[in-house]
Amino acid sequence: MPTTNEIRAALDRVIASDMLRHSPQLIAFLRFIVETTVCDEGERLKGYTIGIEAMGRGEDFDPQSDPIVRVEAGRLRRALEHYYAGPGAADVVVIDIPRGRYVPTFRRRLGQPVPLSSGVGRGLLAAIPRAWGMSLAALAFVMSARSGAKAVPSSARTSAQVPRRKSSKLWPGIRNLG
Repeated sequence: MPTTNEIRAALDRVIASDMLRHSPQLIAFLRFIVETTVCDEGERLKGYTIGIEAMGRGEDFDPQSDPIVRVEAGRLRRALEHYYAGPGAADVVVIDIPRGRYVPTFRRRLGQPVPLSSGVGRGLLAAIPRAWGMSLAALAFVMSARSGAKAVPSSARTSAQVPRRKSSKLWPGIRNLG
């Protein structure tokens, strides 16, 4: 679990990013839920409390008829996903807001990419930071070279030259050209 200082530093980095810098309402929402959680008052984080204390709604605010907190929570989740998939890909501490809740979670990331919380239908590659894509491409190249696969430009191949597929010795379920 990250320390309080690490969590606050992570909060400051997210707020300073282009993802939130121009959205004072999302900044207020994120700052309120993070600070409330860090102060061990996460049980206070309900739609009504967030609407009044973070978003400036009046005492007559009704979260059942006014969906502003739910809508902004969705926007904030998407902003955090984009931040950690892009400019925050190297951040060590990750702030996440699980679906259906307003209490954020904090975790230390140890070198692995952060999956998008709503990754259904977005594909695996959307969760891999760009810098990792180059590393994965280099790894694939090295692995194919070690297995003896020959690179032939597709424009130079004839139908008789299309290589057969065979199982990889390293990973039996993965097939190589070779």
